[in-house]
Amino acid sequence: MFEIKYRIPREREEEITGALGNAGENSFSVENRDGILYVVFYSEFPDPVNFPVDIMPEEIRDIGNWRDRWAQDYLGSELTGDIFVRPAGGSIPEKIYSLVINLDPLDAFGDGHHPTTRLCASLLQEYLDDFPMEGRAELSMIDVGTGTGILAITACLSGVGEVELFDYDPLSVQKASFNAGLNGIDGLRPFQADLYDYRFKKKYDLITANLLTNLIEDNILSLSDALVPGGVLIISGIGEKWTDDMIKLFSENNLAIRRHKILEGWNGFALSHE
Repeated sequence: MFEIKYRIPREREEEITGALGNAGENSFSVENRDGILYVVFYSEFPDPVNFPVDIMPEEIRDIGNWRDRWAQDYLGSELTGDIFVRPAGGSIPEKIYSLVINLDPLDAFGDGHHPTTRLCASLLQEYLDDFPMEGRAELSMIDVGTGTGILAITACLSGVGEVELFDYDPLSVQKASFNAGLNGIDGLRPFQADLYDYRFKKKYDLITANLLTNLIEDNILSLSDALVPGGVLIISGIGEKWTDDMIKLFSENNLAIRRHKILEGWNGFALSHE
């Protein structure tokens, strides 16, 4: 297996990760090293044509079994100041966190280090802080494009009573289900669905959607309609260059911005009906 590293301009991160996703690739991650962005791409072949954008690789390494290597090197990361994500079976951090979430140690992607995941988790935590623990049991939530299930798992461990989750990718559905089990959650049943075709069967107090900008644009009405009165839609995956366009889109769909955060060039929004 080869690790192929590309140095990318910050303003092209969304374009490049979107291109990889559209090409069906999920064996990559984005790293921020002292303000410099890299896409680290894993392939059975060293040929850079596997990377679907016009950037030449900065480094190509033969790393053998990358999953085993990653599992050995990864020690966990902060999702928020109060939540830590660790590889299942890994050591417990010295700092005291309100939640420690276990993820499959052989899953290098979706470990919570990306800014969009951290933004969603932070906004989710702030939303839940407005409810006493007993009140959270009455809340309903759906996580759209769940990936490894990290946001849904956070909600369950934080006391949300009803949590649903789905993803277009069947592999993500399997990962989310497995990761739920690693955290002692038995009732979480992720399912496969395409947001473009899916019809929400009910309305929710809370919707999380960490998605590409075009997915949010195309489906904002469907997501908005799935909120109960007073419900909150938490979204990220929106690069800073799209900030004004998305704010205009929210206004056109009668969505008010309750909270807006920016982290490392990405936006996170908490929205509700005006």
